[in-house]
Amino acid sequence: MRGSCLGGALRRISCKTVRKNNGENVVDHSRKADRAGSCSSPAMNPAVPLLEFVNDIIVIVLAINLLILILSPLPAHSQSMPQQHGSSPQTMKWVLSLDTHGDGHPAYRKTGPGFPCVLTAGDMSIEGSPPQQHESSRNNELKYRAKTAGPFRLGYAADSGAGPPPGDDVSEAASNEESFRWEAYRWQFIGIAAIIFIQTLFILILVVNLRKRRAANLALRHAELKYRTVADFTSDWEYWSAPDGVLHYISPSCERITGYSGRRFVDDPALLREIIHPEDREVWDGHERDEHGKAESRGVRFRIQTRDGAVRWIDHACQPVIGEQGEFQGIRSSNRDITEEKRAEEALAAQLRFETLIAQISARFVNLAPDQVDAEIQEALRRICECLGFDRSTVWQVTGGADGPMVMTHIHQPEDGPPVRKPAVESRLSSGERADRMSESRLNLMHMEAQEHFPWLTEQARQGRIVLIPRLEDLPAEASFDKEMLGRWGARSTSVIPFMAGGVAVGAMTFAMMRQERELREELVNRLKLCAQVFANAIARKRAEQKLRESEERLSLAAASANVGLWSLDRCTGRMWATEKTRELLGFAPGEELSFERVLSAVHVEDREKVRRTFDLAMQPGEDARLDYRVVNGEGGVRWIAWRGRSRHNSPGRPNGLMGVSVDITDRKSAELSLQQSEEKFSRAFHGSPVAMSLVSLSDVQYIEINKAHERFTGYARDEVLGRTVGDMRLWLDPQELEAAVEKIRSDGSLRALEARFRTKGGERRMGCLSADLVEFSGQRCILAVIEDVTERKLMQEQLQNRLLEIERLKGQLEQDNIALREEVSLLSPHDDIVARSPAMRQVLLRVEQVAPTDSTVLITGETGTGKELIARAVHNLSARKGRPLVTVNCASLPPTLMESELFGREKGAYTGALSRMAGRFEVADGGTLFLDEVGELPPELQAKMLRVLEEGRFERLGSTKSLHVNVRILAATNRDLAQLVQAGRFRRDLYYRLNVFPIAIPPLRERPEDIPPLVWAFIHQFEKRMGKHVQRVLKRSMDALERHAWPGNVRELRNVIEHAMIVSSGSTLKVFPPMIRAEDSSAEVLNLEESERRHILRVLTLAGWRVAGKGGAAEILGLKPTTLEARMKKLGVRRPRS
Repeated sequence: MRGSCLGGALRRISCKTVRKNNGENVVDHSRKADRAGSCSSPAMNPAVPLLEFVNDIIVIVLAINLLILILSPLPAHSQSMPQQHGSSPQTMKWVLSLDTHGDGHPAYRKTGPGFPCVLTAGDMSIEGSPPQQHESSRNNELKYRAKTAGPFRLGYAADSGAGPPPGDDVSEAASNEESFRWEAYRWQFIGIAAIIFIQTLFILILVVNLRKRRAANLALRHAELKYRTVADFTSDWEYWSAPDGVLHYISPSCERITGYSGRRFVDDPALLREIIHPEDREVWDGHERDEHGKAESRGVRFRIQTRDGAVRWIDHACQPVIGEQGEFQGIRSSNRDITEEKRAEEALAAQLRFETLIAQISARFVNLAPDQVDAEIQEALRRICECLGFDRSTVWQVTGGADGPMVMTHIHQPEDGPPVRKPAVESRLSSGERADRMSESRLNLMHMEAQEHFPWLTEQARQGRIVLIPRLEDLPAEASFDKEMLGRWGARSTSVIPFMAGGVAVGAMTFAMMRQERELREELVNRLKLCAQVFANAIARKRAEQKLRESEERLSLAAASANVGLWSLDRCTGRMWATEKTRELLGFAPGEELSFERVLSAVHVEDREKVRRTFDLAMQPGEDARLDYRVVNGEGGVRWIAWRGRSRHNSPGRPNGLMGVSVDITDRKSAELSLQQSEEKFSRAFHGSPVAMSLVSLSDVQYIEINKAHERFTGYARDEVLGRTVGDMRLWLDPQELEAAVEKIRSDGSLRALEARFRTKGGERRMGCLSADLVEFSGQRCILAVIEDVTERKLMQEQLQNRLLEIERLKGQLEQDNIALREEVSLLSPHDDIVARSPAMRQVLLRVEQVAPTDSTVLITGETGTGKELIARAVHNLSARKGRPLVTVNCASLPPTLMESELFGREKGAYTGALSRMAGRFEVADGGTLFLDEVGELPPELQAKMLRVLEEGRFERLGSTKSLHVNVRILAATNRDLAQLVQAGRFRRDLYYRLNVFPIAIPPLRERPEDIPPLVWAFIHQFEKRMGKHVQRVLKRSMDALERHAWPGNVRELRNVIEHAMIVSSGSTLKVFPPMIRAEDSSAEVLNLEESERRHILRVLTLAGWRVAGKGGAAEILGLKPTTLEARMKKLGVRRPRS
């Protein structure tokens, strides 16, 4: 019974625990349902129900055993009792009286039938059949009932005597009674004990399993809480569904993605399928069928329609939940919003398709025939609209010249797109009528003038401006008419991209959206610009071909009408193409192959060389050749041909042939010769000339005619000259020169600009410029000579030449004197600008003298104001390059954008604003010295180019590919530690090693105080002449203060301090007043160099009223350039305090 009670209690605890857990899940379900999510309870441990079932079986078995033990009767005796009084059995009773007499022995009374027995307190009655014999009484089992109120001892009673059986006492009888009972119930007791032990063992196992179950439930609850926390805060939409489709958990991201709350999905699970895009529901249904009962994870992508109608792409992944026994418990799903990723993929794919389309369009237009341009443009518009989704695209072209109207030449609109809306008319038409008139409307739109409908957009296109109108409201106020027309046409957004050819707009390409507004991206606009340029080139090529064809047609018509022949010559092959008329003029058969040499063989022998030279001259760019020559036909006849030709070029300066016309001028030539023989016309032209002209026979060089100018030039009258030869007149000072001129005229047919000396009749010598040609006069070949009097001009030229020679002589002498003077000054005072009393400065000058004769690169280091530029000038003046310039470049004062052009020069048009070619500092310093001040400020992008100049002496101007070679010595200076800049990666290591060939370190002024007094007096003498003052002494207190000062600005600062003192001092004694200079306190804090410089700059700026540039500014006081001071202020963090 104890085991049964314990088992029942454990079952009640277990049931209570299960009910409690289920109750918690129900509460949790209810609570989570309010948040649109829940989770199913964990699966129970299968061992716990089994243990409870076994425990119940054991309790039932134990209860049955106990019931059998209670209800079973006492066992009967093995032998029956003896009969008395006949056949009736006699029942004997022995009465055991407890110790009522006080002697320690019980009293017995015998009773039987007819003997009533009266029991008193303390008595015990034993009933049973009396044993047959006394000896067998121990083996008889009796069933007894005992009632007692006190202790007693049990014995056996027999019917053979009046007292207890002999030899037995009460204790032995009790022992036999206990043995009797053990023998009778032994196996029941053992079974009960075994059952209790087994049940206790199972109860312990059940308790252990219950504790493990509680721990598992707690861990599961924590895991669920952690998962829900992660799921609640993740951007993905997650949910769990049971096998029956009921949703147990939905993450809060559901409402952000779909617009519906989780409660809606819990109440209506069918909503999950309803929000899926209709086109993707078959994909979802197939996926949903596959995901049930599958142990592996699955995924699918589909679109959903959110509550506000938007479409989103979802990446759905699900994983079945399988129990420990392999049963299907549900599905855990995760949905990620991949709309942006999908859009990016679609945009990339669209861009790739458009790039491919542009490449294909460009390739198709490369060698496109002119008659195919229009069809190809129409096809390209169609493909662009299909690729980019435009509703309409058009092409407009400028016709009739640059100022002509811009008309529509191409239009494309998809068949399924919105129709072209016509104002006021189309709105009254039916849909069928509009469809029938769509193609007709497109034809009507062709050749429509843009200026009439879209004046503002047309003007922008003519000016080459791209117009992007994503919304009609974006149009400016001046485009109100364009906005109205676009609205009538049904356009919601439009874009205009002009065609440019040679910097002039020749047309435009437009794209319009009718269904929705759209804004074009910049990269898309750039590609459309490329497409527009391809169209523009194709249209320009087409127009050029049309013009050429029209020109050829006009030329052929003109040639046929004028009876002239056309021809062309290929310079490379020497072959000629000629029309039938040209072949007829030259005497060649129609099918005969022609070449230049073949045509030249038909030319008259006397004209062949002339024809060859003329052809060579015509090959020159820009030269139009004209020539009249003779050809000899097969019958020996001579025909005059007038040839006009021009060179043909593939690229500027490189002709590849000739083209021209040939005309038969035989009749005209005869008329011209007859006309030339007209003495009257010739006489007017001849005698009216202002220059000396003479007509001399070619055969004997005898004068035939002279004009008045000839008489004035020679002093001989006409009568004195006619009939005499040129040699007889002795006009030429050099007879051989005369003979050579006559021979040249005879051979070449002409003579040009021959300067000769002549002697007049009065013996005066004159200079004349002779030109002569062979002419026909009175049926004979004559020489027409023209002599221009150039005597005065020759005299002036000789005088000018003499003066130029004198100037050159004086210039050379002056240069020699200048060189000698500079050498003399250099010998007298080689370092007159440098004060070097201290040993440190003497060592610097020694190094200067050592390195100056060489061409090695020198790196001068030192603080600002120590005189690095003076040291550089000293190196230059002592070098062999002292006769060439020393060019100085301050790398800190030039902005990085201009430094490259300043150093290396630039070509015209190298960048915006480069209106002319400029030589760089390296070119200017060629043969001399280039001083790079503040070289540490050189931008990194120029350091590599600088290294190349140092190593090879070569560089290229900005905007040029031609390398220039210079011979320049480099002197560099810096106030920064280049080694630290190299370590910091701000200065190239190889450039540092190239510059640091011979370093010269200039010590700061504070390290050489012995140089301060001579420097002070040097500055005093310098300012005395400028200010008109005379200083005889300097106060010792002031000089001591000057020597003790730290001088962060070094010599430059000292010079400015002395200048300030000279300004404010009067008399012959110089006083240096605070706060310009004061002795440093010996107990003052020790500052680093940058802090000292910063404080000093602050003091000077305060003194100058925070004025940097200008007269009396801080830059002038410190002896720095304003740009250098501003750079130092920026580096040291010096800012003007706010007032």
